[in-house]
Amino acid sequence: MAVTLAGELTPKVWTDKDGNARPSADMKAHAVLTPYHVQRRRQMMAGEGS
Repeated sequence: MAVTLAGELTPKVWTDKDGNARPSADMKAHAVLTPYHVQRRRQMMAGEGS
């Protein structure tokens, strides 16, 4: 199932055991949305939800 994350993304760099710099990212998720949540939100915005 597809999900969407909303939050803060912080790019970082770490060094492996051979001394090579590797890109990385940390994410602090504030919200997780599935297709169900997106459909429900669209219905509510259109005035179809109760």
